[in-house]
Amino acid sequence: MVELSPESVRSNAASWGGAGCVRSRAVTIGMAGLLRARTILLVASGAAKREIVRRAVLGPMTADVPASHLRASPDLRVLVDRAAWDGTEPT
Repeated sequence: MVELSPESVRSNAASWGGAGCVRSRAVTIGMAGLLRARTILLVASGAAKREIVRRAVLGPMTADVPASHLRASPDLRVLVDRAAWDGTEPT
């Protein structure tokens, strides 16, 4: 468990009904822990996520896009809505 920074609370306020509705603590895990999971589900929705989803799924694996390293998982599943996907066929 970690204490969320005021910046994190503010950035999530619109998604959760205002700053007063955002929890002050969260669970966090590093990339090594994520990659030990049997299955990883990457979920994204909305056009605002389109570019980062494309970079994570189709771009090079780089520290600039930590989610790109999820592709090292033997069982990565990506679930996105039409708005978050640009229609490019993954390889």
